[in-house]
This record gives sequence, C-alpha cells and structure tokens, in this order.
Amino acid sequence: MRALVTGGAKRLGKEMAIFLAERGFEVAIHYHSSENSAIELVEYIKSKTGKNSIALRADLTKEIEVRELIARANDQLGGPINCLI
Repeated sequence: MRALVTGGAKRLGKEMAIFLAERGFEVAIHYHSSENSAIELVEYIKSKTGKNSIALRADLTKEIEVRELIARANDQLGGPINCLI
C-alpha cells in the first residue's frame, strides 16, 4: 500500500504519515517550504519502520505541480497511490 500525505512534514500531517508507515504503508511526504522537516521525517520513518518513504516538494495552488507530485509519488514508490491525505 502507498500513501501520499499532503502537508506531511509537520504537525498533523507528520503524525498521519507515521501512523500509516507503522501500519505498513510506503509514504510520500509532500511539503511546500518545510524541506528539512520532511527529510528528517523520511529518515525517521525508514529507521523506525523499515518502510520506503520519500519527500516531494510541490505548490498545491498550481495544478501542474499537483499532477507532477502524484506522478512522482507513483513513480518513486513503485506503483499507484492507494491513499491520499
């Protein structure tokens, strides 16, 4: 199973990303300006759960970036996203 968590680098999104990874999901963590937090979370998820996790930047106010975000998540996680938060 694969999830894309928008705004996943901090606060509630971070907790959701961890929750999903602990339950077996590979997680793509979207961020807009919190790159360091997103990278730290990716490393945390990988070390604590052994699940694949990636950080992807996108401006969700721009449709083309949203489309590219989903395509990159699908590509880098090795299949289609099953869960979008």
